[in-house]
Amino acid sequence: MGYTAAVLAAHKLTGMVVTVKNVTSPPSNWRCGGVPILGLLEALPKEGFVNSELVVKSENVDITGRTF
Repeated sequence: MGYTAAVLAAHKLTGMVVTVKNVTSPPSNWRCGGVPILGLLEALPKEGFVNSELVVKSENVDITGRTF
């Protein structure tokens, strides 16, 4: 992931988040890439305010799952 982040930065692709697909496969089958961080943001209304707050929606991770 660090190497992929460095390649994205070297190509001036800032505002990107590193992604890795096929992590349950051997590392030679992993596919690294990047997505714009704006694609991960969700607008949530702030109580008592007209404006929304941008947040990255969190998901629960099953640490007893196959990946772990």
